[in-house]
Amino acid sequence: MSRELIRVEGVDRAFGPVTVLEDINIIVNEGDRIGIVGHNGAGKTTLLNTISEQKQDVGEIEFASGIRIAYLTQIRDIDDDSTIEEELSRKGRQFQELEEEIAAIEAQMVDPAFYEGDWQPVMDRYSELQTMLGASGGGNVANIAKAILERLGLDQHPMDMKVSSLSGGERAKLALARQLVGLAGVDVIFLDEPT
Repeated sequence: MSRELIRVEGVDRAFGPVTVLEDINIIVNEGDRIGIVGHNGAGKTTLLNTISEQKQDVGEIEFASGIRIAYLTQIRDIDDDSTIEEELSRKGRQFQELEEEIAAIEAQMVDPAFYEGDWQPVMDRYSELQTMLGASGGGNVANIAKAILERLGLDQHPMDMKVSSLSGGERAKLALARQLVGLAGVDVIFLDEPT
């Protein structure tokens, strides 16, 4: 039997007087691939935001302990003035969060007073973060992203090509490639109109 990753029970979400989600019930198990289909304005993006951020008005959203979730939104953070290679070299949010937490712990570690307190839980977390960063590709971001681009069919473009020369669909694929770079070890990926 597969492990339950996310449980959504009786979830409602409203914006002012407009109820967008009502009595939503979903179970996501390990290995599931789920698609949400609906017309524009039906609440698909609201559903993904509500679940990923656990921001419901009513009901329960439960994640399995230690679950890692990645979310690629419709809004693409792509700089038209940059090149494909520059975009691929930009680290995804997952890497930034890991590196920021690692840097914060390292800043504590240089202070001798740090070792006078209960430092072992912090060091355990530091070790866990280092393992996660290594498992997700660490500093090899550009090479991993290039391999993903190849699988998405964008490898025929020169790496110094301006992003502004790409079609809208190709830009979406570029954003997807950049996001997928740091996803090793992620349990659930939400893709909101990925291409």
